[in-house]
Amino acid sequence: MRLTRLCLAVLAAAQLYTGVWALAAPASFYADFPGFGSAWVAPDGPFNHHLVVDAGAGFLATGLALAVAAAWPHWWARLVSLVAYLAHALPHLAYHVVDPPGALPPLERALSWGLLAVGAAAATALLAWTVRTRERDLAPVSRRACTCPPDPTSGPRTRA
Repeated sequence: MRLTRLCLAVLAAAQLYTGVWALAAPASFYADFPGFGSAWVAPDGPFNHHLVVDAGAGFLATGLALAVAAAWPHWWARLVSLVAYLAHALPHLAYHVVDPPGALPPLERALSWGLLAVGAAAATALLAWTVRTRERDLAPVSRRACTCPPDPTSGPRTRA
């Protein structure tokens, strides 16, 4: 469970980093994302403030959903956050693979594809694990091991 929460937190951090930057400073995000001397958005066309802010809002929303799932480890929180993330991440990855900006150097293009693909693969694996293990979490209390001490005044205990 700790690894699951860590993976969710890492995905959330990446989404929140991107979303907060795009919302707080759209022109800087456009010109400088992902930072560290690279610029992956600017080679894709002219600056559009509305588009950058809308994209930032999507990143922020998926990041918050993942952060909630990391902090509140219930199977349904994981399920909803991962489906939302994948609904955003898979078309995002497909766009970058099908229509890469020509001005982006090949190494940076491969790095952007790789990071997007790793995020999508991790989320897919976490989603598959969540679906496989949800039945254990949903088992009725009567099928789980009882950890309550018996009531000495109620006589012999039987299961329903």
